[in-house]
Amino acid sequence: MDHFKKKLKRRNIDVAMIHVQSTYTYFVGTKWLRPALLVPAEGDPVLFAARGEEEELANRTWINNIVTFTDGGDLMAKVSGTIRNNGYKVVGLEYGIERDAYILFMKCLND
Repeated sequence: MDHFKKKLKRRNIDVAMIHVQSTYTYFVGTKWLRPALLVPAEGDPVLFAARGEEEELANRTWINNIVTFTDGGDLMAKVSGTIRNNGYKVVGLEYGIERDAYILFMKCLND
């Protein structure tokens, strides 16, 4: 995590949003159905968990800062609120096909 945070600082990125399963698992230490993790260049990472799942997730990770959400809209509000409330200006977004691979598969079948 420290190495990643140093890279964020070198690139002047305030915080990175992690939502691809393999990267999430690497940083958090466990797989989770709905991966959502904010990693700031400075400070502690923030995990987002569906309400009712936070206790189990807390038992499976080293990250203590867990914010709960009720649905996709609430998740987006909590993530954007965390970004705004901490004054983050430059947000790094992770791209990967792993999470949306089924879309690519369907596109191949339909072409």
